[in-house]
Amino acid sequence: DLPFLKAHWPEGVGKDAYRWINDSIRQASVDKAEIQLNVSAKDLRLPELPKKAVNVVLHIHDAVIDYTKGFPAAKQASGRVYFEGQSLRAEIDEVAMLSSTRLQPTQSQPKATVKIPDLMQDNIKILIDVPLRAGLSDVLSFMQATPYKLPPSLPLSAAAAKGFLQGVLSMQVLDQISPLEDEVDFQLDGHLQ
Repeated sequence: DLPFLKAHWPEGVGKDAYRWINDSIRQASVDKAEIQLNVSAKDLRLPELPKKAVNVVLHIHDAVIDYTKGFPAAKQASGRVYFEGQSLRAEIDEVAMLSSTRLQPTQSQPKATVKIPDLMQDNIKILIDVPLRAGLSDVLSFMQATPYKLPPSLPLSAAAAKGFLQGVLSMQVLDQISPLEDEVDFQLDGHLQ
């Protein structure tokens, strides 16, 4: 379970990555953990093991993730989290946000992905790509819940919005040591119906 993972975080893995995981993953169940050792007899004589010596895969479900402050949480997330050397990669098969936003796989983006390319560096970079289908009321609610609010001059009402948006939400989060300095870039490539 999640408390076990937090309690047994490997020593030497980046403190900012641990902080992000500890602060952002509010809930998750781990169904299965797989550990793969890639060590030769020659590697055992080295002062430290190669970066790719240990790979871990966690099969998770029912995760609730506050991926960055000021944005709506991802809920009911299920998939796999890969610790590969000094990087983290997650493949998410299911996720829900707000009231009607769901994962909508495409041929080019069959799963949602989360990547932390370097767990060891300070101020970690988090790359998120989510193929989704969202009701327009969710899109407007999402925008109003973020620091990037729609201007008041646009008279749009989430309650009155009809239709949906389908596309890929891509985010790059630079998670600073001070959360007040986090940088978030996001792009939504999609179409309205």
